[in-house]
Amino acid sequence: MNKFKLGWNSLKTRITLINLGIFLIGIWSLTFFVSAELHDDLEKMLGQQQFSTASLLAEEIDQELADRLQALALIGKEITPAMLQRPESLQTLLQQRPLLARLFNNGVTIAGLDGTVLADFPHQPGRIGANFSERDYAIAALKGGKATIGKPVRSKLTQNPSFVMAVPIKDAAGAVIGFLAGVVNLNQPNFLDLATRNTYGRDGDYFVVAPQHRLNVTTSNKNRIMATLPAPGVNPALDRYAQGREGSDIFINPLGVEVLGSAKRIPAAGWYVAITLPTQQAFAPIHAMQQRMLLAAALLTVLAAALTWWLLGRQLAPLLTASTTLHKLDVGDPFPPPLAIARDDEVGHLIKAFNQLLTSLQQRDAALQESEARFRTLIEGTPEPVVVHRHGLVLYVNPAAIGLFGATSRQELVGKPLLALIHPDCHAALLEQVRRSYEEGAKLPTLEEKIIRLDGSVIDVEATRITISYDGQKAIQVLMRDVTERKHLQLARDEALARLQKIADRVPGMVYQYLLRPDGSSCFPFASEGIRQIYRVSSQHVSSDASCVLAILHPDDLDRVGASIEASARTLTPWQQEYRVKFADGTVRWLHGDALPEQQSDGAVLWHGLIADITERKLADDQLRTFSRIVEQAPMTIVITDLAGSIEYANPWTTQSNGYTREELYGQNPRLLASGLTAPEVYQSLWQTLTAGEVWCGEFINRKKGGDLYVEHAVIAPVLDHGNTAHYVALKQDITERKRTEQALQDSLRDKVALLNEVHHRVKNNLQVITSLLRLEAGRSSESDTRCVLAEMQGRIRAMALLHESLYRSGTFASVDLGAYLGHLARQAFRAQSSAMVRLQLELASVQISLDQATPCGLLVNELLSNCLKHGFPEGRGGDIRIELRALGPGDQWLLRVSDTGVGLAADFESRRSQSLGLQLVGDLARQIDGTLQIEPGPGAAFAVTFEIHRAEPPTPAA
Repeated sequence: MNKFKLGWNSLKTRITLINLGIFLIGIWSLTFFVSAELHDDLEKMLGQQQFSTASLLAEEIDQELADRLQALALIGKEITPAMLQRPESLQTLLQQRPLLARLFNNGVTIAGLDGTVLADFPHQPGRIGANFSERDYAIAALKGGKATIGKPVRSKLTQNPSFVMAVPIKDAAGAVIGFLAGVVNLNQPNFLDLATRNTYGRDGDYFVVAPQHRLNVTTSNKNRIMATLPAPGVNPALDRYAQGREGSDIFINPLGVEVLGSAKRIPAAGWYVAITLPTQQAFAPIHAMQQRMLLAAALLTVLAAALTWWLLGRQLAPLLTASTTLHKLDVGDPFPPPLAIARDDEVGHLIKAFNQLLTSLQQRDAALQESEARFRTLIEGTPEPVVVHRHGLVLYVNPAAIGLFGATSRQELVGKPLLALIHPDCHAALLEQVRRSYEEGAKLPTLEEKIIRLDGSVIDVEATRITISYDGQKAIQVLMRDVTERKHLQLARDEALARLQKIADRVPGMVYQYLLRPDGSSCFPFASEGIRQIYRVSSQHVSSDASCVLAILHPDDLDRVGASIEASARTLTPWQQEYRVKFADGTVRWLHGDALPEQQSDGAVLWHGLIADITERKLADDQLRTFSRIVEQAPMTIVITDLAGSIEYANPWTTQSNGYTREELYGQNPRLLASGLTAPEVYQSLWQTLTAGEVWCGEFINRKKGGDLYVEHAVIAPVLDHGNTAHYVALKQDITERKRTEQALQDSLRDKVALLNEVHHRVKNNLQVITSLLRLEAGRSSESDTRCVLAEMQGRIRAMALLHESLYRSGTFASVDLGAYLGHLARQAFRAQSSAMVRLQLELASVQISLDQATPCGLLVNELLSNCLKHGFPEGRGGDIRIELRALGPGDQWLLRVSDTGVGLAADFESRRSQSLGLQLVGDLARQIDGTLQIEPGPGAAFAVTFEIHRAEPPTPAA
């Protein structure tokens, strides 16, 4: 008999340990139960306290939001359509409502129907004129006509986190004509600070969350302001809060910390107030109590172990005797007979327990057989096909495999060669995997193969092989799955992807993915064919490195584009940007990018978006803005009407000229300005001309709003659209002052004409008096030379008098017709001095010249004609005198020529020329008109003067 040894095989040791284990389980279970109950009670109490605090804050914030919306609505009702046309009145209205500035720490703005800011207070540079029509609050107010609280965003102007509360502005008919918006800057003190100025407890935080936008509006943790919530499905607790749940939960926050959180809705904005407290801080008392209880349990465990060991040593002494008896029993039978129980003590109970063990083993054996039957039933009933084969022959198939192969019974497949059921294309891969399965004995990777059904059809399956023991020998079990449908779906998916690729390549612009890696490098994992037109590179060149694209960004836009990409990556907000690229040939193009960012698991950011070339649109916008500024600032009236004549547009000069506001003019007919003094024929001519599609010019006598009459010169033309008249445009100018000035000029001109007529008349009369005096003096003189001189002086004075008479008769004093004047002068002088044997021939062209040239020309012709009559035809000789005036070419050069067919010039003409008073006078007169005198050789005598005509300047109106 082996000596009984204490140790792990000692019953005493085992019983002691078992009792100790039971004790430990009991006392520790009690410890954990009490701790759990205390934990639950504390959690419920803290949750109720947190939720109560959140409810109070939510109610206060909801009231604050409601008060601000009500204040905006009250001010919005004071704004009229007329005020929207006068931004200065809007500005005055805001300045008179300082309460709004206190309610909204970033000011209040008023915008028109197009979303452009018309007034703001307090004034912020760049805000007036900015357009916010794309913002959600502007869309809700202008199109939905309802008050709204916009999505918290980064401000366009300051980049500060803010949100906007907006109410629509309506006219008397209830139509939306603009909106009034209040802006709250979350970086500055605001009414939300009552929830976020302090932490909750030592490490807890307050949050105001916009669940519809999945972001934090504000929080006591300043690093989490405007932070985006996890995507739906990532954090179920936050998803429940976003769906409207109110209450308390324990969950893992986005920073990975387990917290106790409570949430309460803010109805006015659809937001909620949330309070979180780390559970480590919340349940710190419970943790301390658990440590003390564990320490007590450990002490009790040691005490219980010692007492148990001592008691067992006394109570189990007879155990050795019982064990000796048990060793003598025959153990050859599978289940030995029950041992006899000598006495009813601990050993007897032990033997009795052993007998019960035998009974349990018998029951276990029965249960094992039952379990094997259940396993077979499970295999038989599983919907996954199962095949067992060995050495290439099928040993077993379950019903699902029978159906997979198209058999009607197991006998059709069992014993059949496996390769006969596998497509020949898959034999090599199958045999290699079978070999590895036998050699390695492990589960091999799933293999995709084709099988041949009994009806000859081929289907695709996934097969997973594992080595098992079947009937005591190694075999291979195959789990199969029909993937034919999946293959078809994959093929359809591949075809769909190909179609999407074609669509992307045909979308105007460039469809792309842009990846910004954590190290700062970037690439385009995907880019449609549009990249060749946008950046003039191929998608392959930028698939791993985007530096070649960044290199062609316009230098003036490079920093701005880079900053916008960094901001979008940092805040995971959509990236939208207009920028320029400059190519190597100097070409500059405008692009518009729009993309949504996505955070990757490795810290990279991936954008999905579209880039379009907007160069033509930018040029058109610039041209449109230029045309708009020209029309708005034009110093003349510009009015556009529809075909019925109703005014659709009037520029600012229109309201300035007639006194009506735009609101008073729009929709009215221009006859609103009619005074009744314009002839009806003018309006008839106007509509006849416009109906014929032509441009009409004319004048109207209109009446201003204040009743003053004014005269407008108008040019009215049809505006064509695809060949049809769509509108009429009128360009008008107030010519009232010009009309008055013209009338004054006409009156002044009539006075001056009367005065000049009187002057020329008096000059002519005085010259005639002088002529008469010279004639009388010549009659009294006995000296022939004196009479000759006096006669020449009479001729010269007669020439001047004739010029004044011509001006007096014509009524034109600025110029004179030189040809007519010289003709009249020559005929009078010829009649006074010639004989019947001499004939006068005139060839004088008509030309208008100034008085400064006309007078010397008349005197010059008079001198030359007198010279011809005096010296060319002595002793009654006959002949011709010819006077010519003609142009020399297309310019202003003219020729005045006087010639005769007389005896010609004397032989000593040149020596006597300097002594002749008449010739000296002719030379002086030629120089006076800036002309050149030429004396032509005979026969006869010819004098020609070439000079340039000085056109008479038109009269300048009096100032």
